[in-house]
Formats: sequence, C-alpha cells, structure tokens
Amino acid sequence: FTMYLGLRAANVFGRLAVLSPSVWWNQRAIVNFVARSRLGERPRIWLDTGTQEAANTVDHARLLRGALINQGWQLDRDLHYEEIEGGQHNETAWAQRVGPCLQFLFPATESAA
Repeated sequence: FTMYLGLRAANVFGRLAVLSPSVWWNQRAIVNFVARSRLGERPRIWLDTGTQEAANTVDHARLLRGALINQGWQLDRDLHYEEIEGGQHNETAWAQRVGPCLQFLFPATESAA
C-alpha cells in the first residue's frame, strides 16, 4: 500500500520507506501498477526485503525493483534496493534497518527547505 499511495500522490509523499513489501498481493498488482503508470514525479524510494521472509519474497521484490528502474528510477540515486541476508518479516528486523533507511531518504547533504 505504501508504494501504491506514494506513487499516486507523489506530490504529497516525496519519500517512501518500503520495507518487506507484500508484492505477492493480488497477483503482484503493484508491479503491474508501476509498469503501467505515467508518473510526473518520482519519489525517493527505499525498497528492501529479507531473505528469510515468505517464499518468493525476494523474487517478487526484484520484480518491483525492475519495474521501478524501467520507469526511470536509478539505483543509489533515487532508489535504494537491498536484500537483507537472514532478514525476517517482523518489527525486530525492520528496527535494525530503519536508521540506514532514514539516512537514504533524508540525506544530510540536502538543504533544509
């Protein structure tokens, strides 16, 4: 839902923290949505997944990453993608990576507006 809402209202949500997304939902509808979207604005996106989440989670996250790249996002510029070895789908796992996520989404080199 974060990815969908963030892309639909990119003028409101300029940064998206997408940790352990449920890309599988509704037959990977979010991948199709990204692929078909005509986006005027592209929010900065952190996308990650753990290798110890549900079956096919990594493969699905890779599909989403590919759809974003095909739409013009650039890795390590406005898109961060990471597969966390041993990462699980729970609050403890997310807490371990929230710091780097926030640092990517809000880099210190940006001027305060």
